[in-house]
Amino acid sequence: MFRARRLGILAALALLPALLVSSASAAGPEFDDSTIGRKAALLTGSALMSALYTPVKAGYFAVSTAAGAFKLVATLGQADESAARLWRRGVGGDWIVHPDVLTGHRELRFFGDPDPAP
Repeated sequence: MFRARRLGILAALALLPALLVSSASAAGPEFDDSTIGRKAALLTGSALMSALYTPVKAGYFAVSTAAGAFKLVATLGQADESAARLWRRGVGGDWIVHPDVLTGHRELRFFGDPDPAP
């Protein structure tokens, strides 16, 4: 019980930057246009948030991969496109918190695009 609660708290902390980021119009300069001091602060924040976010993303990746494999086996290969959609959602998206997420110029994408690009 305690471990599940701690995992929930870590997941909430990992997603906190996406909730706190203001819109891009009021965010100030992008990472590339920032001063050296601001870049250092953004990189530090990005690294700290990624340390919390990436394990949560890896957990989702593991669950979606296992669910896709189970679906494929349970349907004897008939649901291959459906299983592939699950895998793409888990593999895709952002694996780290980019500094521009913290500036508000980029969105944090937890889920990947389930449909392949044409």
